[in-house]
Amino acid sequence: MDEQMWVRDMPLPDLDTRFTGNKETPLETMKTPHEFFKEIATDEMMDWIEKEANIYALAKTGKEPKSTRKEIETFIELYLKMGLQNALCTRAHWAAKTRYPTIADWMTRNRPELSARTIHFTDNDKPQADNRVWTIQPWLTYLQETLENFAAQKRKV
Repeated sequence: MDEQMWVRDMPLPDLDTRFTGNKETPLETMKTPHEFFKEIATDEMMDWIEKEANIYALAKTGKEPKSTRKEIETFIELYLKMGLQNALCTRAHWAAKTRYPTIADWMTRNRPELSARTIHFTDNDKPQADNRVWTIQPWLTYLQETLENFAAQKRKV
């Protein structure tokens, strides 16, 4: 394995950073974080995650999966919101003394844990030993393309 080192003033390669994607949705028209999330987590992406999660859940449990695109969207939004809260653990969001209504009212306490165990972004039967993030690589690639689109729109404004 090649050893990697940090180098001060390392020369960077010339990259073509011109945006070539869709420039139709200006950021200033979005009024809520949910609208922004829906622009990033497109229906196509959510359909992909729903398909992979249900394939995985069926293979793991042998039972008919019950995850829907709406539930997966809610789960991802829920975890993003939980990341902004200062709670000792995930379950604290539902506990009587530390309850966060903006989170606890979205899903029952146990459902996010079940969703976390079954959410999948790619086919587990096709591992890629050379890629440490292969299990979420399709989602990361799609997310990167979507965020690059937003960055270009922001520069345009």
